[in-house]
Amino acid sequence: MDFFSVGTNDLIQFLLAVDRTNESVADFYRPHHPSVLRMLNRIARAVLANGRELSLCGDMAHQTPYIPFLLGIGLRAFSVDPIYLLRTQQTILATSLPDAEAFAQSLLSMSRISDIEKLLGSRTSAD
Repeated sequence: MDFFSVGTNDLIQFLLAVDRTNESVADFYRPHHPSVLRMLNRIARAVLANGRELSLCGDMAHQTPYIPFLLGIGLRAFSVDPIYLLRTQQTILATSLPDAEAFAQSLLSMSRISDIEKLLGSRTSAD
């Protein structure tokens, strides 16, 4: 295996047992759920520790509130729809890696969605 790719949309749906297109349960689809953040961190640590490239696709890859977290856990390759490419690049370029790493550790230390939402602030809105 030369690289590993994570699709966040499916990962979140499977991990949280939520169908984001089903109006009855779509409100439970939360990319910033502590389990999702911790799972992404565990995947990143395992893949990178084995010297492989890790790529991320799905909505989280282009949503600016999450990009500092993703950079902070070691992600460097993002697959995004061309419509989001410029904004994603600008967000990455504007993010300090030491700040992103500290931000990621802060998020990973939290176990309540409400605390994570406070730290993310207005950045949790879907872009």
